[in-house]
Amino acid sequence: MAILPFFFKEQRLLVTQVKGLLDDESLVRYYQGVCDSPDVGLDVPELMDLSEISPRSSAGKRGFQRVSEIVRAAYGPDAEPAQSASVAPNILIYGMMRMYELGFTPEATTVHVFRTFEPALSWLDRDPALALLIRTLEPEHPTFVPQLAVHDRADL
Repeated sequence: MAILPFFFKEQRLLVTQVKGLLDDESLVRYYQGVCDSPDVGLDVPELMDLSEISPRSSAGKRGFQRVSEIVRAAYGPDAEPAQSASVAPNILIYGMMRMYELGFTPEATTVHVFRTFEPALSWLDRDPALALLIRTLEPEHPTFVPQLAVHDRADL
């Protein structure tokens, strides 16, 4: 399991890669770190890349509820919603994320799910051409934020 953040400062965009099995604890730990970060924060639009997430992941409603609580505690109940676009090419992951989008979107965020990067970037008002770079991101890239990463050592 790995949650790898990349922060594009000039574009004000957080790209989060999720790889392997995602569980509630890791999801909560990641977003707590993002909320506590002086450089990133959840007021920055996020593109979550779910291209390599396992369909057997156990993250679910409880984890998303906890993330919602963290966001509300950090930014207050009247904070402007942060946009989060999830890209899920796998039909099963896409369907699960659509159910989340339609049935349990936290009050402090706006979430939409897409099958490809280009429409997700457009929805976030970012240049769709960034998709070429996003597809090739690795921890060696200068936008990688290692202090926010949540992973098993073997996954890096």
